[in-house]
Amino acid sequence: MRKLASFYLLIIIIFMSIVYQPVYAQTIKTEIINGYEFMVKDLTKYKDVNFISTQYNGYPLLKVQGYKDKWGITDINGNVLIPVKYDSIMDIQAGNVKVTSNGLSAVLNYKTGEIVIDFGQYNHIGLYDNVIMVVENDNYHYYSSNGDKLSFNTNIDFVRFVHSKYYIGRLNNKWGLFNLDLKEIIPFEYDTITDYRVTLDGANKYYFVVEKDGEFELIDENGNELLESDYRYFNINPDSEYIDITSTNGFPYRYNLKTFTTSNRHQIDYNEYDTFQQYDEKSYFFIKNNEAGLMDLNYNKIESVSVNNGRIKKRHKNGLYEVHYDSISQYLAKRKYLNSNGKTLASDYGFSLDSLYNNSDFIIVNRFKKKPTKHYTTFYPYTGVHHFFYAGDERLDFNLGVINSVGEEIIPCKYDRILNFGYTLKGHFLVEDNDKYGFINAKGEIVVPVEYDSINLVPLSYDDKTYAVLKKNDKWSIVNEQGEIIYPFELDEKNMTISDGLIINSVNGKWEAIDLSGNIVVPFIHDTKVSSKFVNGFAVFGKGMNRMYYDSNWNFVVEKAQLGLVSSNGDTVIPFGDYYSSALTDNYSLVLTKTDNGIKLYELIK
Repeated sequence: MRKLASFYLLIIIIFMSIVYQPVYAQTIKTEIINGYEFMVKDLTKYKDVNFISTQYNGYPLLKVQGYKDKWGITDINGNVLIPVKYDSIMDIQAGNVKVTSNGLSAVLNYKTGEIVIDFGQYNHIGLYDNVIMVVENDNYHYYSSNGDKLSFNTNIDFVRFVHSKYYIGRLNNKWGLFNLDLKEIIPFEYDTITDYRVTLDGANKYYFVVEKDGEFELIDENGNELLESDYRYFNINPDSEYIDITSTNGFPYRYNLKTFTTSNRHQIDYNEYDTFQQYDEKSYFFIKNNEAGLMDLNYNKIESVSVNNGRIKKRHKNGLYEVHYDSISQYLAKRKYLNSNGKTLASDYGFSLDSLYNNSDFIIVNRFKKKPTKHYTTFYPYTGVHHFFYAGDERLDFNLGVINSVGEEIIPCKYDRILNFGYTLKGHFLVEDNDKYGFINAKGEIVVPVEYDSINLVPLSYDDKTYAVLKKNDKWSIVNEQGEIIYPFELDEKNMTISDGLIINSVNGKWEAIDLSGNIVVPFIHDTKVSSKFVNGFAVFGKGMNRMYYDSNWNFVVEKAQLGLVSSNGDTVIPFGDYYSSALTDNYSLVLTKTDNGIKLYELIK
């Protein structure tokens, strides 16, 4: 009897080991490496393991390959979600995953492993939000994410699920909208459809801007046309009851989504004005003959200036009005600047392309040394339109400077180029003179000498502070807002990111990390950079290079870098050569290692 009981117990144990397939062959343990505590999970059961970006319970999934070359999906805690028996696993979307087996394709629910779309020979399976598109024998079939057949027109070749309530579809290259009951809301006759969600009184409302033959309409979620099709621009704020609109004649309107009315629409004859446009959220800017100024949203004048000589062209954000005079050409005309009382504060300036884009308390101005008589433009593919000025046959150089809101020339007109205030380095102007770069502050003081060969125009910031990346003698460095060079001009790369207060860069091909005081935190010993920045205190570096070549005996050689995980303190946490893959975010740090003893997963314990 005891032998029989032992036999049945053995059968039960074997059966349970087949039915229940844990990921990890060994017990989960903790390990402290260089002061960091990790939860270590043994994955020796698998030949290959990769992270999947899809989140499950706040963590990425694992795509695992068994030793029989079959694939499955697990979570990081060892639960098998998709059994390890498929030839390939692809495309995870909206709770589903596409798998293949023996030349057939199917869609499974990756959380339960249940079949959503059965195995078959399909031309294509596409997973889109909560819609599954299956192409079989060149016929399109659509299913919900649960596998329910949707009775779409089989000629619809694209479907996008929006706001969990609607489908935007494309039929014969035209777009339309229908709801979950497959009721058509917007017919398939528009060139584009853009969807918006707006919160009104705590409830979500949905609106759609449609385009047809270059004209636009606003349609609500019931298919009602709210605005006639003479609008070209819609600015829809999800937290506002208003929609700001610009009509085809260039004039602004405001539509109230609660009252279904368009305000300020027929209270003024826009055709009486040379210019009438939105200036800011509270006012309009107008020009009429020799008068210009601001009106409130009820069209009451709140500011006005006029001139007897010249033409008012714009009002700058610092409150100065720009007047062109001495020529009818906007390029050859001189410029002067008036305050809101009409008083001339600065004058005798020429054309400045930079001032067209200025949006600060300062105006970039230009003063030609001679009066220009001719103007030409040339278009270059990579740099756009260039302006050239001549006095007779003599080509004139730009001499750029800066004036403030009271017309004072705080930067003299002598530079070839000036970028807007605060661009690249907060509180400073970037100036160029004879192909050299530097920075000048709002007081006109030179903070960074104009002596550097180049600059990376991509802004670099950290902790509400900005930095500029400058080049000198073919090497790069970083300058702070005080004009201090925080590291010698030895860096190889101009593109860099600051994270955890550190910058990853290289010197003579060796990668390192420095802090914002110029201290070397990770030494220059690494041949390969995998991470562009530190995340949650970690980055991946490499020793050796990934390369393929033929040696002197014409043997084909493949070299792979030995990668390791390095902390922001400079500690090598995961040894070089053991590192395999990582998933680093602000919420978790996960690292896969692969050695002769198999694959392990390290999870940082907070």
